[in-house]
Amino acid sequence: MPKMLRVLLSMTVGVGCLFLLQIRLRIKNSSDFYSFEVQDAKGRTVSLEKYRGKASLVVNVASHCEHTEANFRFLQDLHRELGTAHFNVLAFPCGQFGTTELGLSRDIEAFAKNTYGLTFPFFGKIRTFGSEAEPAFKFLTGRCPNFHEKYIYKWMHHNGAEQGAYGPLNVAPTSPLEDFPIDIFFVCA
Repeated sequence: MPKMLRVLLSMTVGVGCLFLLQIRLRIKNSSDFYSFEVQDAKGRTVSLEKYRGKASLVVNVASHCEHTEANFRFLQDLHRELGTAHFNVLAFPCGQFGTTELGLSRDIEAFAKNTYGLTFPFFGKIRTFGSEAEPAFKFLTGRCPNFHEKYIYKWMHHNGAEQGAYGPLNVAPTSPLEDFPIDIFFVCA
């Protein structure tokens, strides 16, 4: 029995060390937003690296809140006007705020695409703040600690650097290009 206990303890310590090493390497390699991996709406791992070279608007979204229709129309208009050659809207559903985002990620994506005709990428449902926050969002919100975590619009430069952050009071989803950072126009031109 003691021999089996030693083997089990050794295996546990070994697995723990590998886990800590993996976390350390993942944090070390995450120097910008595009260096993270996330889950898509179907649960597959996606490297955000595939969006490097394009400016992006990273948004946490909700399908069942008072701003859903206006926000989704704003995002789709922006996506359509700027095109996908040099720009992306990256939508991350968040179920952290009451009943604004219920259901599974694939159902949320299907609802948004079928109801609003959205054509930009949807990712898996995440948490935007707290100890269980998605690491990519921890990276973004950690760079702007006073930012309201409920509504996150982050403009990302094509190289992965944050260009600006917008929240509920300074985003008017009525005229998509009105608040667009001018230097991203040069990336898209």
